[in-house]
Amino acid sequence: MRKVMAIVAVALVLAMPLRAQENVKVGGLFYLYNFYWSNADFTDSTEDHDSHFYMHADVNLTANFSENASAFVRVAAAGNFGSHPIYGAPGDPHASVQEAYLKVKNLFGLPVCLQIGKQRVAYDNGLLLFDGGEEGELGVKAKVSVGPAQINLFGYKLIETGGMGYIGTGMGAPGVDESMYGFYANVEPMNMLNLDLFGVMVRNFVHWDASGNPVPTEDNNPMWVGFRGTGGISGLDYNLAYIMQMGADKSVNPAVNYKGNAIEFTAHYKLPIAFPLKIGGGYVNISGDDTTTADNEAYFNPLNGPYAYDNFYDGWVGFGPAFMLNTPYGFDLVGFPPVTDLNVINANLTTGFAGVGIRLDFFKYKHVQANVDCGSEIAVNISYGLPGGIALGAGVGSWNNPNGNSPMLGSLVYLVKGF
Repeated sequence: MRKVMAIVAVALVLAMPLRAQENVKVGGLFYLYNFYWSNADFTDSTEDHDSHFYMHADVNLTANFSENASAFVRVAAAGNFGSHPIYGAPGDPHASVQEAYLKVKNLFGLPVCLQIGKQRVAYDNGLLLFDGGEEGELGVKAKVSVGPAQINLFGYKLIETGGMGYIGTGMGAPGVDESMYGFYANVEPMNMLNLDLFGVMVRNFVHWDASGNPVPTEDNNPMWVGFRGTGGISGLDYNLAYIMQMGADKSVNPAVNYKGNAIEFTAHYKLPIAFPLKIGGGYVNISGDDTTTADNEAYFNPLNGPYAYDNFYDGWVGFGPAFMLNTPYGFDLVGFPPVTDLNVINANLTTGFAGVGIRLDFFKYKHVQANVDCGSEIAVNISYGLPGGIALGAGVGSWNNPNGNSPMLGSLVYLVKGF
């Protein structure tokens, strides 16, 4: 942590003279989380619990060369922190350049904004695409304005298997690269509806070797298409998304056809009373694999990234805090049994007074195809704005598994400040 804080401090000192210039802006983001969980196996016979910290610190700089040309660089470090203050034991992530790109507006006099370099991939809330908020991907993004519509066209190189190391080595041609291409369009056809339409394809999607290393594979090309609609009227806001997974993996015999689906619906209604009170609910379904067919019906997203339910309702990704803590750093769409083939029903109540926000949640989890009840979770989340624009929040959840003797507990406490 000392190394990270030293880098952040040096960057801020060096940036101070630049900040005085009208064409240079300096910003950043800091957040610190403490997570606690206990009884993840739902049995009292074993002692299992832990408390750990997760921290993110970044400094970014935007340089405007002209009205239509700029550059952006973000240096950051994030992860589990906890080095020994004297011996410096492992556990202190290194800072790195997580974003660096050039932006050109009104390209060739057209309503096109081009962004090229290493950049965040954050379309939708993770049901389709979300990089987790830390490391960017190398690629090109073009934003095209056509009347009321905004269309994003993008291409990213996710894995480069060749490079300078192959030149003149006699090793022959390098392996294939993994690349992602797609579009994300937004239009508002009426006052109460904002509509997103999107499509994504990954070329040479990775397989994983015995050591857990990603290996891009030819003829493995999954695709995703779908829509998201959001809007509101008379105290009611709603959000509906549907994504269909298609394409095929022809690198194996027999070929595997991708047939996953993901559905999300959330809504909130502000009661017409003087006291601030909202009632809400949600439904999420992520399809699993039907083992009776050769087709892969287990939904996953192109970046294997986390999923933020209901606009990061608890300040982190995932559903209830206890369920979230049973996955690495949050709700992941792959690699955890209750995630693929998952059905979630949520009911919530939100209120606030004297600057304090409170939300109560009930979650019901179930395996659909396996017809397995995964239990329910009751959670409460509280947020408060401290002086200086610092956000303070806390949440706790109790996950009752029908096969366990006692519930799993999970909690998070966090501080967030952007500048």
